[in-house]
Amino acid sequence: MNTALSDPLVGQLLDGRYRVTRRLARGGMATVYTAVDTRLGREVAVKVMHPGLAEDREFVSRFIGEAHAAARLSHPAAVAVYDQSADSGHVFIAMEYVPGRTLRDWLRDRGRLSPRETFAVLEPVLAALAAAHDAGLVHRDVKPENVLIADDGRVKVADFGLARAVSSATATGMLIGTVAYLAPEQVQRGAADQRSDVYSAGILLYECLTGHQPHHGETPIQIAFQHVNSDVPAPSLTRPSLAPALDHLVQRATCRNPIGRPADAGAFLAEMISVRRSLSAEALDDSPPAPVPVDERATAAVPIAGAVPAPIPYPQATTPIGTDGSFALGEPTTAIPVPARFAGRRRRGAMALVALLVAALALGVGGWRLAAANTVGTPSLINLSRDAALAKARSSGLKVRFGEERFSENVAAGQVLSTDPLPGHPVAKHGWITAVLSKGPERIVIPSAIAGAALDDAKQQLIDAGLTPGNVTHGYSDTVAAGQVISTDPAIGTGVKREAVVNLVVSDGGRPTRVPDVVDLPVDQATKILQQAGFVVTTQQVDANNAPGGVVLAQNPGPSSKAAKGSTVTLQVARGPVLVTVPNLVGMPRGQAEAQLRKLGLAADVTGWGVFGNRVASQDPAPGTEVPTGSTVHLTVF
Repeated sequence: MNTALSDPLVGQLLDGRYRVTRRLARGGMATVYTAVDTRLGREVAVKVMHPGLAEDREFVSRFIGEAHAAARLSHPAAVAVYDQSADSGHVFIAMEYVPGRTLRDWLRDRGRLSPRETFAVLEPVLAALAAAHDAGLVHRDVKPENVLIADDGRVKVADFGLARAVSSATATGMLIGTVAYLAPEQVQRGAADQRSDVYSAGILLYECLTGHQPHHGETPIQIAFQHVNSDVPAPSLTRPSLAPALDHLVQRATCRNPIGRPADAGAFLAEMISVRRSLSAEALDDSPPAPVPVDERATAAVPIAGAVPAPIPYPQATTPIGTDGSFALGEPTTAIPVPARFAGRRRRGAMALVALLVAALALGVGGWRLAAANTVGTPSLINLSRDAALAKARSSGLKVRFGEERFSENVAAGQVLSTDPLPGHPVAKHGWITAVLSKGPERIVIPSAIAGAALDDAKQQLIDAGLTPGNVTHGYSDTVAAGQVISTDPAIGTGVKREAVVNLVVSDGGRPTRVPDVVDLPVDQATKILQQAGFVVTTQQVDANNAPGGVVLAQNPGPSSKAAKGSTVTLQVARGPVLVTVPNLVGMPRGQAEAQLRKLGLAADVTGWGVFGNRVASQDPAPGTEVPTGSTVHLTVF
C-alpha cells in the first residue's frame, strides 16, 4: 500500500522544518519516517510517538529528558539524535538516517553468522555501548532491531536512552517486545545498569553464532523465567565446530549474577577483541559442520532449562550487507522447525514440560509475592519541588537523594525532572529514590568575540560554545574589514538552545563608491582627495622625462571606477627627468662628438662653415651643464 495515501503524516511539515517523505516502520511506541530537514537540506529519520503516549504528560517529560541525554552521546557507531520537538500533538525526535537494514533482517536472511562476521558486527556495537557507559548512559534495550547495518557496511546502534523513558509508560509492551534480551535483574527488579547491557549483548552474541535465541517459550513470562533461573547454553551445543573460547565469552557475558559479568561494555569489548585475536583464520571463518546423527539418549539428557533447538542449516547467502535500501524494524525470528522423527518424542514430553512450567511458575509467583511484601511502588515525583518531593516520598516510607541537576526545556528549574527507579517501579521499603532536579532550559549566550572575527575563527568559537554555524551571507560595512564578521542571527549576546544554528553576516568591506580622478595632480593633493573619499593611498615612483617630478601619471583603480571604501588606490608618480652632464666636445672630430652625445642620451644639432667642417668649434650648452636626458646639444664645426 502507498504510505503517502494511507499515512496522513507523509507530506506534512513538522515544526516548520521537517518535511515527512515516507514511512519506514511502525513499532510499539512510535512510527519511524524519513524526512528532509528543510533548514539544513539533509535527510533524517523522524520517530513520532503514538498519539496515546503523546497525551501522557509524564511520559513526554521523561521521554524528552532521555532524548536530551542521548543527544549528548557522540560516537561513530551510535545513531545521532539531532533534535526533539512537538507539533500539533505529534511528539517526535529527529535523528541520523541510516540507509540499510537491521541486524534482525540480516539474521533472518543469513540464519547465523561466522565468528568473523559476528565480531565485525558486535565490536562496533560494544564500542558505542562503551561510549554510552562512560557517559553514564545505559541503553536498556540492546536487540537486533536496534542494530543498524548501513549500505556501506557501517554498524550503528539506535535508541540510546529511550528504553528507560518508555519503560514505565509501556511496561507490558516493553516486556513482550524485548524479553528475549532482558537481564535477570531487569526481569526481577526492573533495575538496569551497564552490566545489564552486557548481558543483552551476550544474548546478541549467542544469536549471531547460532541463528536463534537461547531461551524459548510459549509466553513471554516463560522466557523471562528462564533468564532468571537458567544459564544460557553454550553456543557449541548447537554448533559444535565453534571454538571453546566463544562458549566462554558467551557464558561470561550472560552470567545470571551481574557480578560475574564484565563490568561494562568496554570491558566486554576488550575480552572480545582478545578472543578474536586468539582464534585462527579457520576458527574465525568457521563453516557449518556436516549433518551428524542425533543421539537420542544425549538429546534426552539435556536439561529442559538448557535445551536448544535442532541445528539450523546454514544458508550460503552471499548478499552484501544492506542491499535492499532503507532499514525496517524486523520481527522476532520464527520458531525453529523440529525434525519429524522427534515429533512423537515431543508429544510424549509435552505433559512433563507443562508440569515443569506450572511448578516453575508457582515458585516464581511465590517468590515475587514474598518480594512484593517488602517493597513499595515508587511514587511519581516528577514536576514536584525539592521539598514537595521529599514530603511525598516520606509519606510512602521512602527517602530521596538528589543527583546532579540537568537542564530541561519542559520542567521548571528546581522541580524533579526524573527519578531512579521510575514511578511505579518497586523499591525496598525505607529505601532510596535518586531524583534529578531540573536546572530549567539551557541557554548558551552567543559569544561577543565573534564580532570582527575572521569567518573561520567565528565558526570555531560557535562550535566551542556548543552551537552550530549556519548560513553565511555577505554585506557591506564601512567599519568592519572585509572577511570579518559583522553580525549574527540570532544577535550576539542572545541566549539560545545548545546546538542551535547561528547564521553569520561577513563584511565585503565598504559599499563601492566612485574613485576620484587625480591624474596630473601633484601627489600631495591627489593623496588628500583620495583619503577624504575613504580610500587608502600607496604610490609608485616612475621615470618620466616629459613630466615634472611629483605629478600623478596614472592611478589604479582608474578614474571614475568603483571600489569599496577602505580599499587601496595606487598612484604612479613621476620621478622627473633624468639629468646628464654635457661633456666638453670642442676640438673633437664631428663624428666622435655626435657618438658621445648619443651614448649619453642626448641629440646633436650640427651647423658648420669653413672649408673642412670636421671639428667642433663651439657647443651650446657649454661643457659641464646639466640637461634632461633627450635634450639637444648644438654644435658648430669648421
